[in-house]
Amino acid sequence: MEEETTPTPLPAWFEELARTHLYNVQPAVWVCEKLLEISDTDKGLRRLFIPTEGSEKRLKPALTEQEKGRLRQGIPVLGLDQNGKSWNLQLKYWPSIGMNVLKKDWIDLVNENHLMAGVDTVQLWLSRYSSCDQPPQEENKLCLLIGWKC
Repeated sequence: MEEETTPTPLPAWFEELARTHLYNVQPAVWVCEKLLEISDTDKGLRRLFIPTEGSEKRLKPALTEQEKGRLRQGIPVLGLDQNGKSWNLQLKYWPSIGMNVLKKDWIDLVNENHLMAGVDTVQLWLSRYSSCDQPPQEENKLCLLIGWKC
């Protein structure tokens, strides 16, 4: 059984990035904090397992019914890291292991930021935004804010 963790406060870097990169940002929901494992940084696997607690208690409730229905096929998510770089990510549910994973540019984010298994801890928050001056409810785009610490 996973240990209950305390939500990590939204970092100051998010305010600036939201103002410069996104329109009509909704409040972010803390998803999880995770010490990277070897499988999360493996260039051949190219994915991050999202801890079950964060997925079930915070991530999935923040998704629309339509998004939940598309999780097995994968949902596009804009990744925005603490350095201000955007990443094309995909949130996907793998029923064979009962876990959600981040795919696509995940390993590129790891490599570019020199993140290491057993050393770095990633922090994830989920938000919604619009790509132009429209309410986020109309476009309903997902943004995953990604921070890390050593």
